[in-house]
Amino acid sequence: MRKVSIISYRTRNPRVSQALFGFTSKSNYGRYEYKREGSLSGKWHVRLGRGVVMIAREDEEKVLEVLRDFGAEFEVYRCLLEN
Repeated sequence: MRKVSIISYRTRNPRVSQALFGFTSKSNYGRYEYKREGSLSGKWHVRLGRGVVMIAREDEEKVLEVLRDFGAEFEVYRCLLEN
């Protein structure tokens, strides 16, 4: 059994998803590409829908810190996931 958290968030700021999941930026008319890491990059997570993400419980505080920084409304549901 895996301890997970399902976080549902609402915000009008598009930078929240960039801060969580990362993004690719391009410069010089697309000639150069740079991968910008997010707080969930390289960590186990599942995007369940728009504004809903399932993460490992140990990564929960990092995500909540990002959401608080952007002033997003959120709800946290703690669950056990069967393999």
